[in-house]
Amino acid sequence: MQRDKPSLLLDLVEMSGARHTADTFVDETIAVLRRNGIDFSLMGSICTDSPTTMVAYRQKMEVKLPQVLTFGCFLHKLGLLIGDILGR
Repeated sequence: MQRDKPSLLLDLVEMSGARHTADTFVDETIAVLRRNGIDFSLMGSICTDSPTTMVAYRQKMEVKLPQVLTFGCFLHKLGLLIGDILGR
C-alpha cells in the first residue's frame, strides 16, 4: 500500500488516574483531535480491539462523528480465536 503521508502518532494521554469508560475515551479522543487541529469531516474510520468498553466507545463515536466508520480489529479477533483453538 502506498501512502502519500507517513503515519503519525498524535498524542499519548496519561490515563492511569482516570476511569476507563467509553465516555472517557470519547472525550479524550475528541480532545486529542482538537488539539492537533484534525478536521473531523476528513476522518474515515476508527479501529479498536473489542472488549465491552471499546464496543461502547465505537458506538458513541459513531453518534459524535456519524460520517466515521468504526470497527473491531479483525486481526485481534483472529488472534483471540487462534488462542482459544490452541487452548491458550
